[in-house]
Amino acid sequence: MDMVLAFLILVASVVAVGFGANWLIESSVFLAQRYHIPKRVIGATLLSFGTTLPEFAVSLNAGLAGSPGLALGNAFGSIIFNTGFILSLVCMLTPIHASFRNLRHQFIFLGLAMLAVLAFAKNDMIAPMEGGALLSLTIAYCWMLYRKTDAEEFSDQAGSHSTSGEKAPRPDGNQRALGVQALFFLLGIALVGFGSKFMVSSATTIARGFGVSETIIGLTIVAAGTSMPELVTSVMSVLKGHRDLSLGNILGANILNITWVTAFVAVTSGTGLTTQGIFRDMLVAGAINLYTLIIILFYRRLGWVYGAVGMAGYIIYAASKV
Repeated sequence: MDMVLAFLILVASVVAVGFGANWLIESSVFLAQRYHIPKRVIGATLLSFGTTLPEFAVSLNAGLAGSPGLALGNAFGSIIFNTGFILSLVCMLTPIHASFRNLRHQFIFLGLAMLAVLAFAKNDMIAPMEGGALLSLTIAYCWMLYRKTDAEEFSDQAGSHSTSGEKAPRPDGNQRALGVQALFFLLGIALVGFGSKFMVSSATTIARGFGVSETIIGLTIVAAGTSMPELVTSVMSVLKGHRDLSLGNILGANILNITWVTAFVAVTSGTGLTTQGIFRDMLVAGAINLYTLIIILFYRRLGWVYGAVGMAGYIIYAASKV
């Protein structure tokens, strides 16, 4: 692949991911309105699974190809990029008001998943059975989100409906039918997935053409490239006024990178995933999410200062990997 072709593919991939992300957001909001599901739940489940597909595909292929380091590095590099870069960028654009009460399920499962994977990694290996244990958290996580959705949020909606004497809002006649929205959701996932894949390959070709080292390529292009769906959907969610969707998407994607991406690769690899050389990065992933939790607990607001500190931390981390 020559440089000109790689550049054209890169531009086309960015456009594809942009369109796919927009369709994912619109269809997710439609589902939230139609079934009266809080946007944070949609963001943490459907949207997070869709935008985590690139990480899943890259890590699975790497695991099957006998490159466990790339598989695990991609998953945890994406977690660091999601929180350190994407969430920080979003909060520097506009503050996000958040309460632990509404996000407690995501943080509890993220904490459990992080503690479990760090315990498994201390032996320099995540065995297939340990991967199965992590994978079971994905099922429990999705079940908890739907069964334990914050009662206060629903009661507030019910109270506002009863006060006004109106029925619960339903999509108006101008909105697309449910089947059409489901089709757009699937098309959005496809564009995001394939667009991200070609984005990584073309960007890697361009980087190598300019003599960038393999270490920098793996740190910036692979992790950032597979996280591009989260970046695009999060920024566009905020610009469209759906801040809960953005935060829920990032937290959900972080959980799935451990309980779905890492776990599934460990199960299907047959011999497990070696964690040699990646444990420090796993600790960084846990620390930056702990920082987010502390800010939410004490300030209930992720603002410009949070974003600036998080971005500075990510830049320092990235520089240390060069």
